[in-house]
Amino acid sequence: MMMFTTVIPALANDVYNLIIFLGFKPHIYRLKEVINKKYGFKQKPIYHIRLSKNVLNFLDLITPEKI
Repeated sequence: MMMFTTVIPALANDVYNLIIFLGFKPHIYRLKEVINKKYGFKQKPIYHIRLSKNVLNFLDLITPEKI
């Protein structure tokens, strides 16, 4: 499985559409924002783009580098 995570909605949509354009079928999930009442802050929603089929083909195609 491959997972891409971001808090930037436009970036999540771009990555999702790019993966589709490359011929794969990802799923996109939006995790709700979290409100911490004790400390008084909100955490932005988190977006996950998940690819669970043909992952090795996808990785061979994009050849990611380890950092």
